[in-house]
Amino acid sequence: MAEKRESKLSVSDVVDLLKDGKNVLFVGAGGCGKSFALREVASLLLADEKKIAITATTGIASLNLSVSGCIATTFHRFAGIETGQGDPQELYALAQKKNSMKKWRGTEILIIDEISMFGAELFTKVEYVARTMRGNDRPFGGMTILASGDFLQLSPVKDRWIFECEVWEAMDFVPVVFTTPVRFTDKSYYDTLMRIRCVSPTEEDIQLLNARVSAYDQLMKDNNGDWSKIRPTVLYSKKIDVSTYNDNEMSKLEFPKKTFNAIDSFMVFQNEAKSEKYYSRLMDENVPETVVLKKGAQVVLKANLNTDEKLANGSRGVIIEIGVDFCDVKFVSGKTHRITNYVWEIKDKDAKFSRSQIPLRLAYSSTIHSVQGCTLDCVVMDLGPSVFSPGQAYVALSRARSIESLYISDLAVKKITASKKALRYNEYLVKNGREINIVVDKVEK
Repeated sequence: MAEKRESKLSVSDVVDLLKDGKNVLFVGAGGCGKSFALREVASLLLADEKKIAITATTGIASLNLSVSGCIATTFHRFAGIETGQGDPQELYALAQKKNSMKKWRGTEILIIDEISMFGAELFTKVEYVARTMRGNDRPFGGMTILASGDFLQLSPVKDRWIFECEVWEAMDFVPVVFTTPVRFTDKSYYDTLMRIRCVSPTEEDIQLLNARVSAYDQLMKDNNGDWSKIRPTVLYSKKIDVSTYNDNEMSKLEFPKKTFNAIDSFMVFQNEAKSEKYYSRLMDENVPETVVLKKGAQVVLKANLNTDEKLANGSRGVIIEIGVDFCDVKFVSGKTHRITNYVWEIKDKDAKFSRSQIPLRLAYSSTIHSVQGCTLDCVVMDLGPSVFSPGQAYVALSRARSIESLYISDLAVKKITASKKALRYNEYLVKNGREINIVVDKVEK
């Protein structure tokens, strides 16, 4: 690990480390600019004609990582390992079948976001695939890795922490620590979140959370079932609770359903381009072909349309009118805006695929796992006995953009926990890492 120094690193310093073959780990709380820095590093590497791949452990995380000249995707798609089930030899055979050899051998620097959700067993198997694919016995086949994540959020599903495996230790990551909030405008709320993240809330912090329980009770009384009023997105720990809640709430609306169908376009730059179906599947990971909505539906905006008007990814609202190709949405800001199709693009040197679709999704409910990495400006969460995983309460609380946008339906203070292993490892990274200095023009959404 790198020796800690007083001076802060710049994005250019990180690029130099990677070009020197050093593996780098971005670590820090959500909302401190890690994704912004990943994009900046990727752009500089591409400008220097480095062969890179940008991936994330989840489709949601990969959505905003693409830069000009490089499409971000899930790690599993990049690696060609589908669900990652099977022994190392089986995954290698699957990757070969998926024609992933060119990607593995053609990548010098691999970016992996949300690395904390990558389990130790899977990482060990994938490292075998990398060595075998690349015909190189060095760790990860000699590929340089830039990883990013927060180990005090949710742990890997049915796996050990990635830092518990020998392969991770062999990579000898240089830790780069992010400490400056760029998502949160309320410094006091950010400080509260940081104490909860490390399981050291003060009495004042607990009083603040209890006040948001009272605020939720009052909100429910004020709304009194009025469909035209904005209600917070409900976060649950379990998928079954989310599915039941969404179905029940949509069924209460007597208005007819309206289906919005996407319009796709495909442009080939070189004969070597993959098929349109390949790019379409990449787009499907984040932008659905069909979106079904109703007048009165609670929705969330899924694109940054106009941040000055507070029309950002995560903005909450309710549909007050619906037409052939538009939705009039009343947002938390109190303003009503007409939302029409938004165009998403994925582009590389071979081709460009575009999808035009209404940038709205139902927002009655979601799982805490599925919103990791997202920000919402009107959210309610159940932090009672249903919380079953260390770090889950912190992840839920940190989805709120401010204390005013946060509501709590149930609170059990003893459920504010974190993995002891993750706490120790995070302390080690902070002690041995170097802070980074980044400049973000606007608050990250």
